Amino acid sequence: MQRLALDWLRYTYRGYHNVQDVVPAGDHYVAVRRTRPARYYDDAVELQCGAAVHWSDSAAQGVMVNFSGSALSAIYDADGADAIYALLCHAYRSGARVTRLDVALDVLGVNATVQDIVADVEAGRARVRGRSRTRIVGSGDARGDTYYIGSRSSDWFVRVYDKAARQGVDVPGGWVRVEVELKGDTVRAVVSQLVSCGLSALSEIVRSALDCSVLWYAEALAAAGPSDDISVVVDRDTDRMRWYRDAVLPALRRDLVTDSGWLRFALLAVLDDLADEQHGDAGVRYVISRDRRSRAAFQVLSDEYQLSSGLFRAAFQLTERYILWRLVEALGYVWQGGAYVKRP
Repeated sequence: MQRLALDWLRYTYRGYHNVQDVVPAGDHYVAVRRTRPARYYDDAVELQCGAAVHWSDSAAQGVMVNFSGSALSAIYDADGADAIYALLCHAYRSGARVTRLDVALDVLGVNATVQDIVADVEAGRARVRGRSRTRIVGSGDARGDTYYIGSRSSDWFVRVYDKAARQGVDVPGGWVRVEVELKGDTVRAVVSQLVSCGLSALSEIVRSALDCSVLWYAEALAAAGPSDDISVVVDRDTDRMRWYRDAVLPALRRDLVTDSGWLRFALLAVLDDLADEQHGDAGVRYVISRDRRSRAAFQVLSDEYQLSSGLFRAAFQLTERYILWRLVEALGYVWQGGAYVKRP
């Protein structure tokens, strides 16, 4: 038996935010009591699921939202994987900065041991991320062993341990857990891909951190999900990429909320020019409405400005048609008798 799931999620916001704005709507996310704030934060509340929201009186420190493994398990047990995916999407799409994400693979009842992984890694048969390796030996019967791969301060950190011994329970056939902790630039790249691909891609995150030939481990990953849903990005961001991610894209997201249409139009113009440069006009394809008035408006704009046809097609594709009509009317045209006529 195996289970693969998110086991930790932490994200932050700059500035001041209400508690209800930093978590999804639902009973799991209702604040139920005050709790001890984390270091550098001034206050905190615990949510129904066991997660915590910490905030500071300083806008620079902002808000931190922390979902432990037990909080995520409470959500999963009540509403399933879709609720976990919705939470991840909320954090990503609301502009939060994800600072930590853990994935846990539990393998039970197949006589798995930590020593199996240790032997494979030490023999050079495994592909791992991280140079440092530390083994903490448990009792003489191999119960309670823990194996660390990598550094806690790095983007990738792997823990392999005897979960049954840690929990103080007796599980026939054993219970081994493999945890992958992601931070830094890597976690933000991986979250973006998870939002795009879905949680079925969690198996590839674990495989990217620790890929070995131990049979029970390989079978557990294969049963947990496909290996080709996600290509984990491990290259560190350049300074320019960080600037786009941390400054430019959040500013665009905020401005697009109240945009009257100009910003979208300008962005589409840039994309259209790039498409023309790379593929030529013939390589740009957009769906054009069969609405007669909209087709006429599109033709007026193309004739009036002699601009790329792809620009207007893209603009029309992503805006309401009345915006297109108002734009043409602002140029001095009126809709009469089934056609646009220039005002005298």
